[in-house]
Amino acid sequence: MNIHQLCLLLMICICYGFDEQNEEESVVVELELADYDLMDAYDEIAQTSKDFLLNPMSQNTKIQVEKRRGKLLKLQSSTNREMKNIPLDSMRNWTLLTRSGDFLLPEADFNTLIDFANSIQNLSISAGVHKEGYIQGLKSRRNVAALSNLWSGHQNMYSSHSSAYLPVVSLLHKAYPPNDEGSVESYWEMLCEYKDGYRHAARLWKEVEPLYNMLHEFVRIRIQKYYKIADNYTSIPVYLLGSNFGTDWSAIANIILPHPQLYKEIEEALKGQSVEQIFRLAETSTRELRLGSLGKQFWKKSIFNHSNCELHLFSNCAEKYTEAVTCAKVDLSSYMDIHDAAINIALRNQDYSSLARRDLRFSAVDEALQGLGSMIALDNLPANGFVPKDAWTSFGDETERKNAALLLTAIRTLPKLPYYLLSDVTRLHHLDNQQDNFIQGWWSNRKKWQGVQGNSNTEADFLGDHFISLNKPYLSKFLGIFLQFQLLERFSYYEDHENIVNRIKSAKNFR
Repeated sequence: MNIHQLCLLLMICICYGFDEQNEEESVVVELELADYDLMDAYDEIAQTSKDFLLNPMSQNTKIQVEKRRGKLLKLQSSTNREMKNIPLDSMRNWTLLTRSGDFLLPEADFNTLIDFANSIQNLSISAGVHKEGYIQGLKSRRNVAALSNLWSGHQNMYSSHSSAYLPVVSLLHKAYPPNDEGSVESYWEMLCEYKDGYRHAARLWKEVEPLYNMLHEFVRIRIQKYYKIADNYTSIPVYLLGSNFGTDWSAIANIILPHPQLYKEIEEALKGQSVEQIFRLAETSTRELRLGSLGKQFWKKSIFNHSNCELHLFSNCAEKYTEAVTCAKVDLSSYMDIHDAAINIALRNQDYSSLARRDLRFSAVDEALQGLGSMIALDNLPANGFVPKDAWTSFGDETERKNAALLLTAIRTLPKLPYYLLSDVTRLHHLDNQQDNFIQGWWSNRKKWQGVQGNSNTEADFLGDHFISLNKPYLSKFLGIFLQFQLLERFSYYEDHENIVNRIKSAKNFR
């Protein structure tokens, strides 16, 4: 027990020595004490998750720690429900710690959820094709047969686990009652703090769907021409889109862009950059946005030469820092990922005392702010010397570069929208119609909304999505993209001679 917790305990004893008028003060102190317990659990999970990434043999410790946090949150919820006279200023904290999500499942069911998610996570490690080689292969290979075999080989490892998923997703029926909700849909909306969120999301998707379909048609034709594929289908094989679920097409920008000179310039310029240098550039943006630096401990503890190129962030609430683990590879995708991560880190640095509690919800605002990183990264290409300084402000060939940058923004962002929404809608529909074949419904919606297909369309590729294996909603990510573009519109992205960072920095109401 640290000095802060000892002081809080002393304050509780003092509060209980007074009359009932001090009951509110004691509630505040008890909630703060609960925060410290939750922070300890959060830090322990972050450390064991990092240990597992660096040494997969330590997974059992990670599982035990995750289950222990579940017990803590369930106990806190039960204790908090007995509180009375909760101050208005503390009501949100009380709600987060009392209606804490899947942690309120019966212990055996919560353990089932944790065990299942970890078993899926362990699959990619024991698979014949390591996940890192798989992801990089999807990005870089340009042979249809090789990509098809790579994708199918990766998905085959999930086939034996697909039947085990159905009882796991059904646990959502047990999760919403202890959280005081009446359905899975309202429960997920509560976790995303957006009432009637799915109704609003459906309206937004209806508005943007024609734009997505136009982009999809354009990309489909470009892919067909590049690979010399017969024009006899309307869906795109998902493994030809450069990412696991077809949610980010920037890795195949050399195929998509009508004038790929910009892409070639960027890739050539990035070859001489290190991951640390890109993080330094991203930190410059967070400073200019008045979000602060990434912190001394970030630079001291982060690992930039790991074998796994997926960018992982781990935070320590007690010591107030966040560190990154990724590989040394720099390309356009990682350049944008790093800028997204930098804003994420800067936001965490604002307040570590509430991070563990805020982690119990999914924030569309946070998603929108983090997503600005990619847009800022593209906007800063001239300033960073990766394209000519006047690339966005001149005419002629530079106009083509500017249009190419706008298309890069679209292929990075728009493909996420249908996937996020169909991932939630497919699960909700299955829970309402338990007799439905989940995999059949999954691929039917992938084809209808996303316009992609697998090889047999019986692959359980969704198990490779940790949001799905952990029963998490995508609603906040979906809504966050729309909010992100509203912010871009507010600051007149790509207009005049002033970049987006300067526009945001000068806005008085940004912070």
